[in-house]
Amino acid sequence: MRDGDGLDQNTGSSVHSDCIVTGTGWNPRMFRFPIWILIIAGAFAGIAATGTLFAQNSAPDQAFDRCKAINDDSLRLSCLRSIIQDRDNAKGGSPAGRDSPPRWRLVQSVDPQSDRKAMSIMRTADTVRSDPDLAGLMIRCRSRLGDGSPNLEVLVVLLNPLPLRAHPNVRLKSESAENRYTASIAAPGALVLLPAEAVALATGSWQSANELAIDVEDSGLTIHGVVALAGLRAALSDLSASCPRDSGPPQ
Repeated sequence: MRDGDGLDQNTGSSVHSDCIVTGTGWNPRMFRFPIWILIIAGAFAGIAATGTLFAQNSAPDQAFDRCKAINDDSLRLSCLRSIIQDRDNAKGGSPAGRDSPPRWRLVQSVDPQSDRKAMSIMRTADTVRSDPDLAGLMIRCRSRLGDGSPNLEVLVVLLNPLPLRAHPNVRLKSESAENRYTASIAAPGALVLLPAEAVALATGSWQSANELAIDVEDSGLTIHGVVALAGLRAALSDLSASCPRDSGPPQ
């Protein structure tokens, strides 16, 4: 029985709505949180679990959004095709395909300057570690040199085109080296064309590197991205075999 001050006359314990204190110490039922606190705690736990699940599934969706934002039709189509094929491999293809990152894709396109066929290999950027404006890395072959070897170009693919007269500064960093170049812009404006020195890297040290960090700076704005380089040697071999044999100058 309690008196008016909340004192249990039988036990001498002080009784409150939040906890029970006895003469021998804290009762195991000492904390009784209001129901609204438990509801909020459960809601935050649900938000945390949902956030983890979203983080696991958002990367492929970001990759689709990145591809769809590419202005050039042929590049956009090849980018989307690459992601679809990688998803198909992850669902049931070879066991190695389930955990492998997006691969190099051999792409056929039309050179907008000469209306001639061009072959390229392209790899999309790591969506988690890259800015949304950097789509990926491309190595292109539009013709062959006089000795029959492929005339390669290395390009950084952006989502939003830069002015054709721009000359952005590009920093390329792999595990073994860091290089800085002044690049030019190739039509239709979303392709950052690196100087010939970058071709030597692609056919050399990049083939033993795991990834390439890219920074493109223009007019005070820097776009950052990371592209995996695994499989580059085999992809370049496919590109060399598929490169057009017309070595004449652009029309």
